[in-house]
Amino acid sequence: MFNSDTTANLQAKSRDRAGSKAKRSRPSFDSVTRDVLDVRTKTAQVKNKAKEFSSVDHLSADAAAMFVDNELSRGAMHRARLHIVHCAECREEINRQRETVDYLRSECKNEEVSAPMDLKARLASLATECMPGPGAENLAMQRPESFVAKVESVVRAVRKNQGR
Repeated sequence: MFNSDTTANLQAKSRDRAGSKAKRSRPSFDSVTRDVLDVRTKTAQVKNKAKEFSSVDHLSADAAAMFVDNELSRGAMHRARLHIVHCAECREEINRQRETVDYLRSECKNEEVSAPMDLKARLASLATECMPGPGAENLAMQRPESFVAKVESVVRAVRKNQGR
């Protein structure tokens, strides 16, 4: 229904009610007044609902950390910024994350903080524990084992040379 149709219907109803009001002695709400009250009530409900946030609308702790570290995608970063502008709770979480990052960065520069010697030794031993694997030159030139694999490699080589 179009607004002009609704307005015309409401005006016609109010004229009909005005004619019948003259006949009645006691005042009562007519349908137009009820419609107006219904619209106002529904408008208030919509406004209140728009102000509410559900838990899925807030940034998770991981998303907040990724926001602080600038690891979100461009679109996700934009959505997070828009949300942070309007949500005090998420803004506080972002500030806590930033304070934590600043604290950790300052502590990493502290000379008194270092890794234990046994941890350093275990990390250094990892390099000697691994057996050397095949080189790249051995992997690139593997020969096909079956006749079908040989035919397939020839077909691929021909297609590559033809530019397909």
